[in-house]
Amino acid sequence: MWIAGVLSLMTVMGGTINLGFDLFPQEMELVGRWDVSSSMELDGFRKAFQSEQTDGDLAFLTEAGLDPFADVEDIYFGFMDMGENEDSSFVAAIRFNKKLDLKNIVEAFAERKQESLQTETYRGVTLFHPDDPENDIYVTDQIEGEWALAGDLNLVKKGVDRFFGEGTPITEKQKLRESTHNWTLPHLFWLSGNVTMPGQAGLSKDVLLTVDYFNGIQLGGKIPYADEEEKLQINQLINMGSGLLMMMSQGQMNPSDLRVEEKEGFIEFHVTIPEDMLAALRQQAASMQKGSDDSESGQ
Repeated sequence: MWIAGVLSLMTVMGGTINLGFDLFPQEMELVGRWDVSSSMELDGFRKAFQSEQTDGDLAFLTEAGLDPFADVEDIYFGFMDMGENEDSSFVAAIRFNKKLDLKNIVEAFAERKQESLQTETYRGVTLFHPDDPENDIYVTDQIEGEWALAGDLNLVKKGVDRFFGEGTPITEKQKLRESTHNWTLPHLFWLSGNVTMPGQAGLSKDVLLTVDYFNGIQLGGKIPYADEEEKLQINQLINMGSGLLMMMSQGQMNPSDLRVEEKEGFIEFHVTIPEDMLAALRQQAASMQKGSDDSESGQ
């Protein structure tokens, strides 16, 4: 998919920009960060991407001059709810550790996908867009410094405005739910903001979700509750998810790998998915893929 490559393609924004969130408008409801460079230093984490690095789109990008796992430092992303009848609006700010020939990389990737590439200019910045009615992702050309933007046109343009010091960023609107976290979270991946809870249509929660990798994936989170009924619903949801994980693990997870604590105003959970279980899941997925490929080749 084009968007899979888009998250690996950017290089823009410098000036006084210090954090990727400085490029996001204050309307953002859900924001997160993936520490790509730290993730790729972990052997266990890299295994999940090993086949993609030697085959497919990621291998092609590397040949074109961009190694997504060596050249990308981190990715900030945000979502904004557009209403009941519209999809969520998305933007990503990607920080690189070097300058790239982004124009040639984007053009080569579009050619690989057999898509013509449209361009437009906004405030002197070239925006690339594939000529595909099902793809609304825009990518900025390289300007200076280390930042790039990708996402829906309106949010990409607001990010360009922020580069020129205009508009109000989310970092000025609030301290991003400082009741749940701050900007210096050490996690490899974290996500925070308003999330609609399953079975609670119209009710969103200001949650925090984190991911780390130490001999397996560590999942953590904080979900606030307003009353005893909400607390019960959240506990039931967590219990359902925990039960599903235990069933999938086929004895490779211990009860101690699942911890849930009730605290004043919120429920905190922590889940460890052991490396052995991850390896088994990867092997199972590879076997299923091989079976699917064999079936298609036999037709």
